[in-house]
Amino acid sequence: MSDTRGPGSVPGARPRSTGEKVLLGVVAVLLTALLVPCVLMAHAGISVGVAAVRGVPLDEPELADPWAIATTAVLCATLVLAGVLSARRDRRRRRQVERWAAERGWRTDVARTVLVGRWEAPPFGRGGGVATDAVERDDERGRIRSFTYNGLRRRHVVMVERAMRGPGLVLTPERGAQRLARRLGGQDVTVEWEDFNARWRIQAGRARFAHAVLHPQVMERLSRPDTDGLSVLVEGADVAVHVPGRTDLGRIESLAQVALDLAELLPAFVVDDHPPLPAGLTRREVQALDSERWSEEAL
Repeated sequence: MSDTRGPGSVPGARPRSTGEKVLLGVVAVLLTALLVPCVLMAHAGISVGVAAVRGVPLDEPELADPWAIATTAVLCATLVLAGVLSARRDRRRRRQVERWAAERGWRTDVARTVLVGRWEAPPFGRGGGVATDAVERDDERGRIRSFTYNGLRRRHVVMVERAMRGPGLVLTPERGAQRLARRLGGQDVTVEWEDFNARWRIQAGRARFAHAVLHPQVMERLSRPDTDGLSVLVEGADVAVHVPGRTDLGRIESLAQVALDLAELLPAFVVDDHPPLPAGLTRREVQALDSERWSEEAL
């Protein structure tokens, strides 16, 4: 079969469908319709500013003033240039991710909408977010997904799913901010291994769940050098590790190994005691159950 991809395309990358192209065209038209009145309003404001500088009465600004027109033109050109450069940077980044994925057997046709809004634990439960740089592959131990979470904080996340619905468990490196939060009454769980307590701040919706997950083998795995600087989240069906910043392509494989190891070390009784939600629940019912994971009653 001949390859119908255009020149410069990346093997394994999904081409845009006709529907997606039409949608992009509609979005472009709508953005243009929104930008025109914004430009006119900006020009009116600039005209008032120029009139104030020149001592002209503010109720008689001259919209055709050459300085006002020039200032508006420069402002619009700067914004357009910034948008073009940003789009080129994003397109270059997308091709880089697609090339990396194709060379290593990962897929880029990931449903990004399912990657956000699925966790209540901080920092993901604070406002909305957008997933970018998403890739996935299937391993004999589970499906691995890596993506950049763009919310109030940008995080590189690598996650594995398990057939369970566990309450929230968060482990963050014990540093200055975490020590201060603990002194201010931050919710914490401690284990019998003091060195582990000194390295990690442990937050959990249910202390019993945290102690069941953090058995000696898990704590030993989290004490290895490849876990330095990363945070861990176990919530719902997901076992995720994440680090600050945008996706680092050079770290995806190593972070995936940590996530797979942690998911594999989950005790069978923990998975059995927290079965997945039954099918057919409404979105409101799921959200109500999510909010209960971090309620004080669950402690």
